[in-house]
Order: sequence, then C-alpha cells, then structure tokens
Amino acid sequence: MAEDFEKGLIGTLYYSDSADGCLEWLLPEAFLNPLNRTIFANIKKYYNDNGKKPEPLQVADMVKSEGFSDKDIIKYLSEAVRDYEIGFYALGTAETMMNRYFQRLLYKAITEPNGNDFSEKITEIQRIINSINVNSEMGEDGLEMAEKYAELYFCEKDVKSMKTGFYSIDEIAALEGGDIVVIGARPSVGKSAFSTQIAQNVALQGNKVLYFNLEMKVQQMYERIIANLGDINLTRLKNAVLFKGDDEKKYLSAIEQLKQIGKNLVIVSDRQNITSIRKVVKAQKPDLVIIDYLQLVKVTAVYKQRYVDVAELSHDLKGLALEMNIPIILLSQLNRLSGNGKEPSMSELRESGDIEQDASIVVLLWNEDENDYSKKGVKIEKNRQGSLGKFHFRFDGAKMRFSDEKDNFGFVEASGSDIPF
Repeated sequence: MAEDFEKGLIGTLYYSDSADGCLEWLLPEAFLNPLNRTIFANIKKYYNDNGKKPEPLQVADMVKSEGFSDKDIIKYLSEAVRDYEIGFYALGTAETMMNRYFQRLLYKAITEPNGNDFSEKITEIQRIINSINVNSEMGEDGLEMAEKYAELYFCEKDVKSMKTGFYSIDEIAALEGGDIVVIGARPSVGKSAFSTQIAQNVALQGNKVLYFNLEMKVQQMYERIIANLGDINLTRLKNAVLFKGDDEKKYLSAIEQLKQIGKNLVIVSDRQNITSIRKVVKAQKPDLVIIDYLQLVKVTAVYKQRYVDVAELSHDLKGLALEMNIPIILLSQLNRLSGNGKEPSMSELRESGDIEQDASIVVLLWNEDENDYSKKGVKIEKNRQGSLGKFHFRFDGAKMRFSDEKDNFGFVEASGSDIPF
C-alpha cells in the first residue's frame, strides 16, 4: 500500500502544481520502492537545477541510465499519472514518509553496533535529530509577521466583497479564502434553497460561484432561481401555460437578473468524485465553491466504514480550499435524531466528526415549529474568526426564499467571546 501512495505521489506531480512543494523538502530516501526513489530523485534534481519539472520522456531518459528500460519507465509513469487520484491522499502522507525515514535512521543508529565508542553513537543520533529540525517548518517570528501583515489593516482593502446576503450572518461571519463553511440540516429543511440563495447573492456582488448540485438537474436549479428572483410561485412556474396578472413582468425581471449574474454562476449537476471536483475548480477558478451535499460526493477508495470516506473527503476539500485560497461551502446532512422543532448541534453532523474539525464556520438550520415549516431556526455554532449567533428566519417554500429581515424576525442571541477552536 505504501508503494501505491509513492507511485500516486509521483503521478500527482504531473497533474497538480500544488504537489511541487514536496520537491523542496521530501527526500528520495523516504521512498521504500527503489524505482519510485530513483524517479523522484531525478525529478527533484532537475527541478532544483531548472526551476521546473522534467517531461516524462526526460525522466525516462534519466532513469534508464540507472538500469531501467525506456519502455518500462514510460509505462510506469503513464500508470502513475493515470492513477494519480491516490496521490491526493499520498500528499497528506508525505510528512509521514519523512517521519518514518528518520525513525529508520534513528533505529539503525541506536541498535547497530558501533565499536565501543559510545560518543560516536550519540553524535550520529544528534545529527539525525538536527536533520529532522532542519526539515521542519520554520514558522514566522514577530518581526517577520509585523513586516508582512501590518499594512493590511486599518486601510482600504483591495479585495472583492463576498457576503452571504443574509444580514444577520454577515454581521458576525465572513466568507474567507481557505475556509470550509458547513451548512447542516435534516432533509427537507431547506439547506439547498438556502445555499442557492447565497450563491445568487454572492454572484450578484460580482464574484464567480461554482455550485455542485449532486442531486438535482440544472433545469431544476434554474426553476428555483427564477422563482426566488422573480417572486414567482414555483409550482405555477413549472405548470402554467399562460401568463396571468403580473406573471410576465415578474418572469422577465427574473430573467434579466439571471443575465446580470451571467457567467458568475456556474452549476454542475450529477454525481461527482473528488478528482472531478478538483478538475472543474482548477479550470473554472471560482471565488466561491458550494457542494450540495458532502455525503453525495462519490469516493474512489472504499473503506469498511463510511465515516472514514467522509473524513477523507472533508480533509481533501479543506486542502483544495487552502490551495485555491477560496472558501468552500459544504452542505451536510444531520442525523435523524435532530427532529422537527428540536435544535440540532454539531455532534449530529452525519457520519464524521472530522467535518466539524475541518470547518471554520458551522451553520445549522432546523424547523422551529413542527406545524409551521416557514419558521426556521438558523445558528452559527462554530466560528473560528468571530462570534456565535442564533436567529429566526422565515422561509417561503413556494418561492424558495429565505428572509432574515432583522426588524421583523429579530436577532435572538449572540455571544461575542465564545470562539471554539
């Protein structure tokens, strides 16, 4: 299995530039497979000498001098690139590879005889420990931070505005690059309508939104958006044969608003896996990604326990958010325990506690009244960079529209110091 990860890592070097970082600090000696070690060593040397990775044919030419045939190397590299998907997991284990390499060195230094000179053994152990420290992240000191960040505050910000469009939420939470924002709710509470409205609002601000809807067709999303923008009953929109009253005016107004959104809203439907999501994100280069919903993302590796799959997906999406420096909104199911009228908690996020660990912000939705589904509870239960809050929202299901008009529905409570890390 370790050799699969090594091969996948090499394949990932030719698929994702984000993998280039390991060429700076990952040592060839950390690879267990001799062929992987030789290939990586040659890629690393070429990269250090030329500032770019060699083409596969160049790698084959370099490695065949090590006793491997041209044909074998090309075939091996083709397989590595084809199976690069496992490399996304391997990137997360590169540090472990280094740790295990140093463990092997320490074990050898401690257990192998070295004559009677105990001081030489201690010197060798200290040399290995120093090597570990050199290969560790050095961090930034106070002076470096002051020089790097001081001028970014108390001044005009040259960044795009990105707000959810819900005043109560935007007052205490922000959509920032690298963050995972989780929106959790039971089925049929309205999390898809909620996130679609956020997508519209963000796109209307001039930001590009990439929306992965894994359970609806694009046309169904179109109908919801038009109903919301045009203040049109969704059922009437779907079934009406003729315009009546102000239907035409509302419909044309919604179309004009959708045209104004234009290319700032891209919707991808059908089931996706993490690889296809990464491909589309890197091609589209959005300002915000929304995935509706996490448990519907297909997994390639099949584990015995589903929560492990969901944890891996959550970690990979967090890595993608950091790599692209964009926020990613993940919709997530809640366990059935959180029934109607019952306020949910983060512990009810379905199938994995890792979701809440990876998230910077967790927003939970629920029906406040079992007999009136228009009354929604919305709360920010986790907010690494701000305060927590709980709000009353209204939901017009006929028009797929949430409303948090503060004057009408009120700010229930907020705590300014409760910031759980």
